[in-house]
Amino acid sequence: MMNIVNNTIETDVVVIGGGPSGLFSVFMLGQVGLKCILIDSRSEIGGQCTALYPDKYIYDVAGFKEIYAQDLIDRLYNQMIQYNPQILLDTAIQNVEKNDKHFILHTQHKAIKARAMIISSGAGSFAPKKPDLQDIDSYNKVFYKLENPEQFTGNVAVIGGGDSAVDWCLTLSDYADKVFLIHRRNKFRAMDGSMDKLHEIAKTGKCEILTPYTVENLNGCTDRVIRNLKIKHKDTKESKEISIDTLIPCYGLQSNNDLVYNLGVDLYGSKIKINPATGQTSSDGIYAVGDASYYQNRHNLITCGFSEASLASLHIRKNVFAESPYIKPPYTV
Repeated sequence: MMNIVNNTIETDVVVIGGGPSGLFSVFMLGQVGLKCILIDSRSEIGGQCTALYPDKYIYDVAGFKEIYAQDLIDRLYNQMIQYNPQILLDTAIQNVEKNDKHFILHTQHKAIKARAMIISSGAGSFAPKKPDLQDIDSYNKVFYKLENPEQFTGNVAVIGGGDSAVDWCLTLSDYADKVFLIHRRNKFRAMDGSMDKLHEIAKTGKCEILTPYTVENLNGCTDRVIRNLKIKHKDTKESKEISIDTLIPCYGLQSNNDLVYNLGVDLYGSKIKINPATGQTSSDGIYAVGDASYYQNRHNLITCGFSEASLASLHIRKNVFAESPYIKPPYTV
């Protein structure tokens, strides 16, 4: 049970970030008998899955050939809620201090006292990056979030070369008349299996892959309707226009991860260095999982975050709470 004294909540572990890795961390902490509080700066859980692509398929979750991002978040929520965590949304951590064996996390609402922290904040608070196209915000069919895919009819242009761009194309090929995938390089950063599926769709004419092209201009009418997109070949410098109805830029995220920089842990760029066997950072009691974490050869896959959440939770139980008899998770023999 959580104790509340002088507007301070006391719990075992604080999980910062409510994306897939954070939700699974809450579940795993419950499995080993630890209470936790989940904090997220957004008004809903789910991280990028709900903020950017709730209706996009995800392909790297064990047990599912494919699963919608929103469905995955719903399942993770139902899995973890059995342990009755307290969930604090619209909550920003202002500063963190270490007091004896405890961390004190100060938010705009109250303070939280815990013996360990799991940071699963991904890129931190974020907003999608926008392409440098004149008057892009004036058009009414420029999307950065994939939901209700049936609304994407006509010709759709997707710009980008990563997993998100390719997954958008795979999903929308079932709804749009035609999907154009535009990337400034010939090589994509997406999973090989996804690219194989995309090339098969391209053979049907439902998708056209345009590389290496950069975008130049977005043209439309005074009624804010997109008419065409002008693109330029990176090598030949030749330009051409493609007729489109909808534009979907997949340029990644502009992130604010100030919390990470203020914790005093070792970093690799904006990510937190961890021991891959335990999830522990350079500071005792602070752990990182999911896309917030870094170690050599780590991949930004949801399934990696699940593994890290398991290892971190088990390490916290056996080491931070070493004075208590260790309880094996119920699924072990």
